[in-house]
Amino acid sequence: YKGTLIFDYFPTNQTTLGQPVTTQLSEYLKIHPKAVRNLPDIIRFLDENKSGIIHGVGCIEDILPALFQKTTFNYCRPSAFIIDGYKRKHRTTYLTAHLAIDDVHSPRLIDWGRIYNAVTTYRMLHPTETWMLYGLAK
Repeated sequence: YKGTLIFDYFPTNQTTLGQPVTTQLSEYLKIHPKAVRNLPDIIRFLDENKSGIIHGVGCIEDILPALFQKTTFNYCRPSAFIIDGYKRKHRTTYLTAHLAIDDVHSPRLIDWGRIYNAVTTYRMLHPTETWMLYGLAK
């Protein structure tokens, strides 16, 4: 499918704060998002909410720098992703991430640092400077 979105996933300005999907999740499905800002928050959220997920938006160039290179200063192509687990390997914790560009059944193991950089960069460029990494659980 190719086309344009007719709604916002996260708020994009002060006038659309009541219209995005995230607000509809809270109002209609009673799913309240919880901001996660660091790796201990992510691990705690996933351990406490076995069926919960974490969703966010970040710059794809920071998540997958080998596949997507920045071509100019402050260049960012926003990409949505879902985190539904984690794995510790040696001294590094990897997050199980499903990117918008991937097949739903093919998650990637991505280091927390890449996710953090992607979300932080996108936050700096976003009109409302909103943190875009939230846990969802009933």
